[in-house]
Amino acid sequence: MKLQSEAEIIPNIGLGGLKLRAKITDIQELFTGLGVSKKGSFRIISPFEVAYSFGEGEVEATVDVRNGKIFRLTAQNGYAGTLFDKIRVGMKISEAVKSDPGFYYDESQEIVLHKGTKGLAIDVSETDPPPEIVPDLDIAAISVYAEETDTLRGQEGCW
Repeated sequence: MKLQSEAEIIPNIGLGGLKLRAKITDIQELFTGLGVSKKGSFRIISPFEVAYSFGEGEVEATVDVRNGKIFRLTAQNGYAGTLFDKIRVGMKISEAVKSDPGFYYDESQEIVLHKGTKGLAIDVSETDPPPEIVPDLDIAAISVYAEETDTLRGQEGCW
């Protein structure tokens, strides 16, 4: 399996040719050798969460170690694929909103969301920015995630 950094970004489904909910044991050849024989790295985020970064970091897969499944995929700098055929990493938030007015900044979560779309989060280039400057910020990352992880059972790894 090879990552496809130009693949479409699909909320609640996947990106980079990877699918959310995939068991890493089924695609372990992609993870084997990260940081040793292949470009990339991995880090423990919490006792139940590990993030795997591929290549130069353009794709990151976050896995729930309790069930071994990918629950979040993140497109970062260098990812060429688009969301909704027009939104990409590096563009201004104002451009994204102009092309699709369903985008809005959620100040409590410090991310950009899309009305009616589950399993999607867009990170801006600054931490805890004042809402009035968000339109002028760049999209730092686009994440898709398994929507069931937003439930209490999902938070417990039962999905």
